[in-house]
Amino acid sequence: DELIAMLDATGWDDILEASGINRKRIAEAAGMIMSANKIITCWAMGVTQHREAVATIQDIVNLHLLRGSIGKPGAGLCPVRGHSNVQGDRTMGIWEQMNPTFRANLEKEFNFKTPEKDGLDTVASIAAMRNGSVKVFFAMGGNFAAASPDTEVVESAVRNCDLTVNVLTKLNRTAVMTGKTSLILPCLGRSEIDRNADTLVRTDVASASEQLPGKSQAVEKRSLADKGVRAPRFVSTESTMLNVQSSQGIFEPASEHLRSEPWIVSQLAKATLGENGTVDWDAMAADYDNIRDAISRVVPGCENYNERIRTDGGFYMPNPPREGVFKTPTGNALFKSAPLEKIVLERGRLLLTTIRSHGQFNTTIYNFRDRYRGIDGSRRVVFMNEKNIAELGLESGQPIDITSHFDDGEREVKGFTVVPYEIPVDCCAAYFPEANPLVPLGSTAKRSNTPTSKCIIVSIKPTGRNTSSSECAPMSIEAFILIGGRSTRLGRDKAAVSLGGSPMVFRIGASIRGALDGVLVRLVAADERQLLALSGLDTLDGFVFDIYQGRGPAGGLHAALANTDKEWAFIAACDIPLISADLIRCLADKINDSVDAVVPVQPDGRLQPLAAFYRVKIVRERLEESLERARPAPSMKAILDGLRVLAVDFEEIKNLPGAELLFTNVNSCEDLSAAEERLRTIRTLTRSSR
Repeated sequence: DELIAMLDATGWDDILEASGINRKRIAEAAGMIMSANKIITCWAMGVTQHREAVATIQDIVNLHLLRGSIGKPGAGLCPVRGHSNVQGDRTMGIWEQMNPTFRANLEKEFNFKTPEKDGLDTVASIAAMRNGSVKVFFAMGGNFAAASPDTEVVESAVRNCDLTVNVLTKLNRTAVMTGKTSLILPCLGRSEIDRNADTLVRTDVASASEQLPGKSQAVEKRSLADKGVRAPRFVSTESTMLNVQSSQGIFEPASEHLRSEPWIVSQLAKATLGENGTVDWDAMAADYDNIRDAISRVVPGCENYNERIRTDGGFYMPNPPREGVFKTPTGNALFKSAPLEKIVLERGRLLLTTIRSHGQFNTTIYNFRDRYRGIDGSRRVVFMNEKNIAELGLESGQPIDITSHFDDGEREVKGFTVVPYEIPVDCCAAYFPEANPLVPLGSTAKRSNTPTSKCIIVSIKPTGRNTSSSECAPMSIEAFILIGGRSTRLGRDKAAVSLGGSPMVFRIGASIRGALDGVLVRLVAADERQLLALSGLDTLDGFVFDIYQGRGPAGGLHAALANTDKEWAFIAACDIPLISADLIRCLADKINDSVDAVVPVQPDGRLQPLAAFYRVKIVRERLEESLERARPAPSMKAILDGLRVLAVDFEEIKNLPGAELLFTNVNSCEDLSAAEERLRTIRTLTRSSR
């Protein structure tokens, strides 16, 4: 009755305004549902990351109950629970609110008393790290900093910890976002063979994947033990469909020193608890069957775990509604009702949702192509309805800044580009995680406390420029900083070396942004290893890797030009850290249609091609021709010889503050010391010139 009354009180005008969908489309969907014998509804973060997410999901359940689609074979509810065994984590008790049955079973199994007080969810944990009440951050995999909302708040919260620990298969940004003390513990990936144990595994059971033709499992296991071979072990995972299956690696580990996550947890527990624990951690680490035996006694639905996990297809966790069982006071399913949320936007404001592209998996960005939406070359875009673009006085391709508005203030991201797209009026979309800084930590769904990344109120304005004299439109340029090179004389990675309190690469990035407001600044690296020392990587706009490996600056320049769709690119080397915004503006003013490159002349009369502008298409084609036929790589001088180069004489530069020092090159410790002194001089000259 309550649900019917709520539906009767909800008018069509409110439905159409709130949904952004016309009545005809809604009627078509309703007709499909009414005529279908079986319906399945899938949802993920597009539903869960709204303020009224719980009520929305309850309405989805209401619809299925009305159609008799719960407990019917081939029909039902399908919440997509995410990746990395998210469903299995919750089944195994990874939750800040411990289930009473799980608590009692856990205390009985291991003979210890669990904390009575609930823990903290992700949002509450970030707030607690920020205010200092939580002092240790421990992450088992994942990229916490990139996945979380309110990026600046999260970074400051993690750095505020006394200890940060990351157990990882691959390094990521969170690992280099360090607390006062930080540990990075490399571990085996699930795709790698896990045979690292301090003792040989049990011989009474073996996985079906280990069985040899014509031999029993036990015989095979004993024969491996007799030969001193450690039999590979397997773990288990649970899918979003509640299916529990074994998972065994097939690739040789990246290093013989890598250990598994269970081994790392067991050793940490031994070191922390000492003789006071009630668990045989060595036995758990040596043979995962011991862990599964304990699970079978603690987690309802996991009885006879070791036997069932070895059957083809594994087994399914209990799902009472599928069997027509509803654990309510009446034993029947209950309808839930809630009023339709109405979001009122001030004039000029839009509702932002974060989305993912084709070229990414979670926080990992593989490339800058989004085949879903026809985007290539950049992720810093905002998808907008053409009506809103016109109302705000914007144009397709225009550089803009986005500001989010919440109770605690405003947040801003810069250097995005307008893209017209078929999206409801007054709505817009931007990529995750680039738009995460706009999502306030305090903006969460009612009851679930999930960040509302699909429901952020924003305003959009054109990006301003710090210079009005340059004829080159800001978004026809993209900037790249080359961080390659072996740094043999310096003895450490040049890009991460601190100069004046900031890594050299970010000092250059700040100069570029000061000169070319709204322009993307990306790094060019030889490979992933060169990025690991850069703890502030998320303050720039991404990175690309050399396509022609080991080809020096020419290879880096090619990688940059091959990864942009802009007309011009500004290229800087990370070991020329004193180039200034004034210098870059001076060079940008010289860009014209009759040249292929704008290159400054140093005080010694030589060209400096690694602080210069290049016309992308022409220079890229010339580079590809040279790199294909020349080995070793062509010199930068040889590359310039084949281009129409506008050499900006030092006479046109000498009046800039610290002009004589701007091209300082840092290749050794002595160079670094000299650069520190020269930076102080430039700062003094800059202040006196204002």
